[in-house]
Amino acid sequence: MKVLCLGSFDPVTSGHFDYISRAASLFDRVCVGVAVNSDKNYIFSREERAEFLKLAFKDFQNVEIAFVEGFAADAVKATDSDAILKSARNSEDFSYEAQIASLNRSACEVESVMMFPSPEFAHVSSTGVRELLKYGKSICGFVPEGTENLIRECYDRKGSKKL
Repeated sequence: MKVLCLGSFDPVTSGHFDYISRAASLFDRVCVGVAVNSDKNYIFSREERAEFLKLAFKDFQNVEIAFVEGFAADAVKATDSDAILKSARNSEDFSYEAQIASLNRSACEVESVMMFPSPEFAHVSSTGVRELLKYGKSICGFVPEGTENLIRECYDRKGSKKL
């Protein structure tokens, strides 16, 4: 079975790495779909976000990275996946993801699989990592091992001001 894990990954976090790597041990294939959403303002380009993911999952033979756009259920078909893999850190995330899963199943007969974070990553978010970057703080432990320097370099290259 192949699952599609959709997200913006702006940037990838240790929490993302946690549940995707666990999924890689449960499913035959995991496609990590770097979403492009015109309603969002990204800090990192989609190519940079994909590069962070490729670096994080370089040792995983059954994890692939793809660019996806549009409706999630369409992305499942476009990537030849069998289901959508989602994660929820808290009840607010869960409520939102449950609504989307229901919509995908009703409208397109696409199943969703929910994974929950390991407790040590429940507080980690891309928003939090961007905040650490903004204030020039260390992101070690908040992003996958080996990605810290690339994420920092890409952030600094944008001329983002540290406060």
